[in-house]
Amino acid sequence: MSGESDKLTPENKLSIESLIGVYQRPLLRYFLRQGLSASDSNDCVQEVFARVIKKDDLEGLKNPQGYIFTIASNLLKDRSRRQRTSKADKHQDSSDTPIFCERPSQDRILAGRQELELVKKAILAMPPKTQSVFVLNRFEGLKYREIADVTGMSISSVEKHMMSALKRLNTLKELL
Repeated sequence: MSGESDKLTPENKLSIESLIGVYQRPLLRYFLRQGLSASDSNDCVQEVFARVIKKDDLEGLKNPQGYIFTIASNLLKDRSRRQRTSKADKHQDSSDTPIFCERPSQDRILAGRQELELVKKAILAMPPKTQSVFVLNRFEGLKYREIADVTGMSISSVEKHMMSALKRLNTLKELL
């Protein structure tokens, strides 16, 4: 706990409180939509903010919404990974039949990595609001209404930013 309290200074206490005020409900809805119980969702929201408090430079966050929802997404992935590992430990496959799958060629792996890097660069090159709307919709699974609530934009603005993001990515797709 002392590591956490080292990061919670009087200067960033106000910003932590404002982040909690803005993002607590959207985070709770996000976790509930992902199928977590109300209790687990509340625990996850607390864990997200516990991780936010550990951030050295809260004032320097350019995209707090993206940062917070990335933490939330990673938290869900960690939980899922732990649950799978736990289930795998409990379950032993009695089948001795090996499962074979065809390995992709080195050329295909390289091409896939290059395409992924191009898409990543295209997303990072988007204007911040467009990038945020795209990430929240496509990676976090939020609906336009929820994105509007979280960002304070109108639904039509969210739609506009989403169309802009998709147009950019479609242009990239045509070039590939």
